[in-house]
Amino acid sequence: VAGRAISVLAFGVRGFHNKTASYHSKQMCTLQDALVSKVVAIATQHKGVLDYFQGDHFVLSFNAVTPSPNHVQNACVAAVHLSDMATWNATVGVSSGREPSRSSA
Repeated sequence: VAGRAISVLAFGVRGFHNKTASYHSKQMCTLQDALVSKVVAIATQHKGVLDYFQGDHFVLSFNAVTPSPNHVQNACVAAVHLSDMATWNATVGVSSGREPSRSSA
């Protein structure tokens, strides 16, 4: 990936832990599965990859694994779709840039 431009999307759900604190483990697993499935579906639809998740926090990358010349647009559209998830109080951020090429010393 060195030298390649990529976009990174961070997504989280506000109040997730407070909302789910009283859930039984089966309810929690069902809810978590639905959330992960939705995030992965949106990432895949826009040529992104789920790089990391922990609980209700997700990091997606665009053009890092799967080539995508329109990675900035894809990440932004995915961010809009994630923020539109009506049942979640979502926070979304996108950053794009190029990792500097590493020179041999």
